[in-house]
Amino acid sequence: MSDGTDDQLDVPESVPGTKLGLTLLTFALAAPGVPATVQSTALAVGILPAFLDYLQDASQRAWSRVKAASDEATDVFGDAEQLLERISSDDRLLWLLDSTVEAAARASTEQKARALGRALAEGALAKDDARLDQAALMTRIISDVEPIDLRVLACLSNLRHSRNVRPEAGPASGYGYPAYMWTVDLALVAGLDPVVVDGPLGVLQRHGLIGQQAVIGDSEGKGAGWCITDLGDRLLDYLPGI
Repeated sequence: MSDGTDDQLDVPESVPGTKLGLTLLTFALAAPGVPATVQSTALAVGILPAFLDYLQDASQRAWSRVKAASDEATDVFGDAEQLLERISSDDRLLWLLDSTVEAAARASTEQKARALGRALAEGALAKDDARLDQAALMTRIISDVEPIDLRVLACLSNLRHSRNVRPEAGPASGYGYPAYMWTVDLALVAGLDPVVVDGPLGVLQRHGLIGQQAVIGDSEGKGAGWCITDLGDRLLDYLPGI
């Protein structure tokens, strides 16, 4: 146990496994500076001292993402105190807050963190369970998609809303023009390998952000074409500028 001093950290003499060691480091690095006992723990689990600054920076980046989500939620809702009061009054909103904080801390970009904050605010503003469910759904989707997925989604969105889409290209878009793209063509437009693009397509389809359109008279053997759904367009509204 501690000898009563506040600047010491109890660390086991031997750490059974790197995973536990990294967990200890994560908690310790939440505080400013890198205590000597944390350095000892790092050595015990094979973490080189040179990586300690990086780990501490990672913790700071995580907090920065959470702050970005918090700022966005406050901006959308209108008042920080009222937002917290609303969230604390509903267990489902408390769960949504937990999910938002966790996802924001891991967010690869500040833009994604802010999108999570917006979804949280919309959940707090919801007047019924259906609207709250929608906010929770958007939180789950935003948490899962990454820049490469959004790159592919944006290509399909641009196609759908282009007034210059070839009439023979596929299903009708909002402008009365077709708006699908074959996998091989989509990969080319997105700047990806046709094999690699299957990954983002799987993620987007799982969330209902894109769908497939059977191509009648496909003489080129390219198979079904991909098109963005209304939900996919709504997601991009959360992430402008993709």
